[in-house]
Amino acid sequence: MIGHLAQYQEQKVEFITPLGHRRVNSQEIKQVVLNLLTNALDSLDPGGKVAVELSTRDGQAELTFTDTAVA
Repeated sequence: MIGHLAQYQEQKVEFITPLGHRRVNSQEIKQVVLNLLTNALDSLDPGGKVAVELSTRDGQAELTFTDTAVA
């Protein structure tokens, strides 16, 4: 979704533990993921990385975004 944007060319996105298909509103989840991902990438220095992990908790899908930005 954002790989073509020049401002993020020096950052990396890593997707961890894909769980296959889940039923979601595709437009809503796409917008949420895009917003969280661009916010995380905006906080990174060149060469930084954002990891997106998909897991389950109590039978629910859970997305976790982790970045290498320094607080």
